Amino acid sequence: MDDWAFANSFEKVIGVDSDEALNQLVCHNFEKLGLANIQRIQAQAETFIQAVEPNSVVYLDPDRRAGSSRKFLLEECSPNVLDLLPELQTKGCTVLLKLSPLFEPTEVERRMEGVSKIFAIALENELKELLVVVEPHASASVQRISVNLTPTGIQQFAGDILESAAKNNGLGLWFFEPNVALIKLKLWKTYAQSLGLEAVYTETPYLMGKEFIPHFQGRQFAVVTQVEGGLKQMLQYLKEKGIKKANLAERNAGIGVDEIRKQLKLKDGGEDYFFFLKNEQGKLLGIHAQKVERKEKG
Repeated sequence: MDDWAFANSFEKVIGVDSDEALNQLVCHNFEKLGLANIQRIQAQAETFIQAVEPNSVVYLDPDRRAGSSRKFLLEECSPNVLDLLPELQTKGCTVLLKLSPLFEPTEVERRMEGVSKIFAIALENELKELLVVVEPHASASVQRISVNLTPTGIQQFAGDILESAAKNNGLGLWFFEPNVALIKLKLWKTYAQSLGLEAVYTETPYLMGKEFIPHFQGRQFAVVTQVEGGLKQMLQYLKEKGIKKANLAERNAGIGVDEIRKQLKLKDGGEDYFFFLKNEQGKLLGIHAQKVERKEKG
């Protein structure tokens, strides 16, 4: 699939894989599709890079080696991208590196020289991959770009990391949760600032605002109320409102959604949404919100 995509944008594509059976199958499929500008080679990446022409664009899609640690480390990839990069950079190549979304962008920046851009790619708010661009003569500043593909279009935002977000001092009328790509790249504070939104708690990507925002990159809800005092107080609130079914989410709450649902004796679904987090004092609070259908112009 990757070879086919690149073949639509480049005059010549060379795909390299050590799996002979896979290469034969892929070549057969490309022949049926009439793709004449793709060449498939059976080789190890470590050997093949010696033949890579200067100033080429090289796309790497490494696997994690069997027996890797629980941490996602670049040196545990197969091939080891840290070993490949120096020679490719010497040849002036631009490298596109596809990584699992479980890798940490900050660690990638720290371990790799020449990183110019890091993309976080999501499909309908489900994080799919990181794409790291390594270029010759890259500046010291790395651009982070979040991309979320939705049925209505592409949500994209680029910016730098902000260390702190504006703190919300009162209950807003609207509750916002940025999409997962923004959160992964730690761009949610920058995005919030660009929209004038404030964080419920400065280290948690839950935001408050005064009005509905068309084309917001994430989810937004009308706020009903905020419940403090932990799950005991929340249970009392649910009984008073007669709520027996709800959608739950948490970030930095210190307790998972399954346990929250169990203690609150709530079924999944319905029109009510509850978002849980800890405040500055380390106390659990919940935000009750509801979706409101609003037509977005354009």
